[in-house]
Amino acid sequence: MRVKNRWQKGKGPKSLEDLAKALGFIAWQISANAVLSLENNDYETESNPQRLDIIEEFVCFLIQCADRLAHDKFSDQDRHTLITALANKIIQTLHENRLEIQGEGEYQAPFIHKLNQRLSDFSECQFENGTPGYSLYRAFGNFVQPVMGPHNNRWVPDQIQDIEGPEAFKTFKTSMQNLLKGSLF
Repeated sequence: MRVKNRWQKGKGPKSLEDLAKALGFIAWQISANAVLSLENNDYETESNPQRLDIIEEFVCFLIQCADRLAHDKFSDQDRHTLITALANKIIQTLHENRLEIQGEGEYQAPFIHKLNQRLSDFSECQFENGTPGYSLYRAFGNFVQPVMGPHNNRWVPDQIQDIEGPEAFKTFKTSMQNLLKGSLF
């Protein structure tokens, strides 16, 4: 998957908020692409709201990865600012997409609750040498499984753990590294 992950030249230094907005956009792209990849690999989805449910699981995973990757690169305060701004960007994007697809409703609070729960669950998983461990990919796959359709559902955790999760992480990590090169920090 190709993602624009470099700053335009001549636009000046970038802030943590700029980085968070760019990462939020990239995380959404990666997550939407992963849903298409799952569908192309014969995993069933039945509706756009269900696709958004899957995207939610992917962005929760990627926010956790961003937090882990930022741990050694930022002060605690800057890391908190970055991850909060990233989460807010994704919450806003999710809300806009849910409104467009499902109409009026409260979509932010349920996602915030899910995000907090996932981050808590993922915090117990391994992340070593700048890469998610088996337990993190496995937990991620187990969260995606219940929101998938019944066709091939049994194999979803394996697909996430072995293919979709590592590919999403690789693209996200490369994007984050490239964006950090042109930032203030």
